[in-house]
Amino acid sequence: MAWQKYAAEAAAKVASEVLGGKKKNGGGGTAAIAIIAIAIALPVIVIVALFTGGNGGDVDIYETAFNKVGCDNEYYYVMEDIRFFDSYTRPDGDEPDDTDKLADRLKTDYLVVKESAKSDIPGEDWYKGKICLLKTDDDIYETLVSKYNVDEELKEEIYETIKQIRNGRQNFQMPASDADVIAIYGDVTGLEGVVLDSKSGTEVLAIADGEVVEIETKDSTYTSATKECEKEKGCSVSAVDKTEGLTVLIKHEVQKGINKQGDYDTKIMYSYFTNLKGVSLSVGDKVEQGKPIGTNNKDTIYFEIWNSNKKVVDPNEYMYIVSSTSLLPMEWPFEITSEMGPREPPYGEHYGLDMSKAENAKIMSIGNGKVVDAGNSCDGFGGPVWCPPKDGNIMAGGGNYAVIKTQVDGKTYYIQYDHMAKTLVKTGDKVVAGQTIGFQGNSGNSYGSHLHLEIHTDGINTASSADVVNPRDIIAFPAEEEQVVPEAPTME
Repeated sequence: MAWQKYAAEAAAKVASEVLGGKKKNGGGGTAAIAIIAIAIALPVIVIVALFTGGNGGDVDIYETAFNKVGCDNEYYYVMEDIRFFDSYTRPDGDEPDDTDKLADRLKTDYLVVKESAKSDIPGEDWYKGKICLLKTDDDIYETLVSKYNVDEELKEEIYETIKQIRNGRQNFQMPASDADVIAIYGDVTGLEGVVLDSKSGTEVLAIADGEVVEIETKDSTYTSATKECEKEKGCSVSAVDKTEGLTVLIKHEVQKGINKQGDYDTKIMYSYFTNLKGVSLSVGDKVEQGKPIGTNNKDTIYFEIWNSNKKVVDPNEYMYIVSSTSLLPMEWPFEITSEMGPREPPYGEHYGLDMSKAENAKIMSIGNGKVVDAGNSCDGFGGPVWCPPKDGNIMAGGGNYAVIKTQVDGKTYYIQYDHMAKTLVKTGDKVVAGQTIGFQGNSGNSYGSHLHLEIHTDGINTASSADVVNPRDIIAFPAEEEQVVPEAPTME
């Protein structure tokens, strides 16, 4: 569309005249602020211009990468956000030129991409395809800072500008800031929502702007769930009794944004909360995203997402839910090559889990956290050898390694990643779940290319099993029969 091209060119001209320069690692982002100046008068035109990259409607590299990831037109509205956030990764202002690398970054840095389930409506047999949800603004901001060295002083600028770009659009947010997920829709028979672990009396927040349409008192408001973990058997989820409390139903007119045709895409959705107390709202009251609607009456928070027909839908398809179950440290498929526990001489006790995908395969953080130690002094494929203790490397046998302090199910763990070809993080770095922290290698006391994953609870520990945790206790590895054997089996 020609008007899109002219709008983008005009926005770029204003950005050049207003800014006259670029901030540290914020060239594209600060330019977006100037674009917003025009958006105040012409919001639809300018936001679409920002989305299309000002190329006259032609397919650009972002659209190509977006399609390569597998995301279809239904999720195009998040491209506005991605283009803006990604501008902070390129202080020179140049567009990316490698579609494959960009697609990989979209999946790692900005999106949660997963398969949708088949329809469970009798008589309908359709497949929706991939679900593409944007990660939370906080997660993306942490990625920009930790991975791309964006100046932390730009936080306020980033948040304010993305708010203006969205022009009223909101992504559903979690109703509690630091609550772990106990169970999600489908985990337990009869469970149709999300159960969060949160102490009684915790404020329950509106997931989006909306209007209260129902407040009721019911004797039995929902079937909750509990997660129990045993070291030998791992974790299991089971149903518990229904609980008394207030229920609140909120109607949301969800403005998803501007679609590829330049039209606003709006949906009616509902959020349904149960087991509440301290609700001061009345039917007809307006609620604001992130503001309290009451407090929970038990040590859990429960909510559901409904469609316009007031039918329960899978909340995973409409909001980014950070599960307390940690992520895999490698992209599936890969092989578990050595379990934790005693091994045949001369190897002795094995304090971790070995796995292998391929040489230089990406190693990813299993959760959000902070790097408390890291070393990168070894030949990436020089094992077996005891590397010199330099670059902070206190674990000579671990080769190139990283130790990341993170939380899973509310507990603190120190996750140790050993024998990498190269470590991409350094001590003090903040990381987010799924971030690439290194590559599979054969450094240190290693006899083949693999990752040694070791977990402790009391801090950095290399020679004791007193506080060691089997990675299988906190990571949901796929079933053994689903694994495939890589080209080269490994052992530590």
